[in-house]
Amino acid sequence: MLATENAVASIVFVPFLGWTPEVGPRLKAHPTARIVGRTHIGSDCVLDACATIRGDGERKKIGDYCWFGRHATVHVAHHTSPTRIGLGVTVGPGAVIHAADIADEVVIGEGAVVMDGAIVGKGAVIAHDALVLPGKVLEGEILNPCSLSRKSSLTH
Repeated sequence: MLATENAVASIVFVPFLGWTPEVGPRLKAHPTARIVGRTHIGSDCVLDACATIRGDGERKKIGDYCWFGRHATVHVAHHTSPTRIGLGVTVGPGAVIHAADIADEVVIGEGAVVMDGAIVGKGAVIAHDALVLPGKVLEGEILNPCSLSRKSSLTH
């Protein structure tokens, strides 16, 4: 069950240290979703059950048409790295984005983790349970948990 924008404000917005989330029109959010503090979310975004956007440190800017699955979490590194998420990004259930820069039209699979300072380029696909290490740069490529690097291959 997703709440409409009229019901959302009293349910999901949590002020923090004087910062109140800014949200574009037509947000749809489950009543258990939370948007905390220093956060800007664009229009037509969806937050499923227990999805959390935590702005209790550096800022977060999230573009239009983004979808956050159940228990997805977006967070920042306190006073060092903001989180930026582009347009049309899909963040799968249980995925975590921590102080990273995510370009437009990226898909982050269920349970995947994108760490501090990582940059994920336009159209990239981060597979289920994959880990994007701190500072890693992915330019529109596919990363799965078995990938060692772009140039490595598995042989039998």
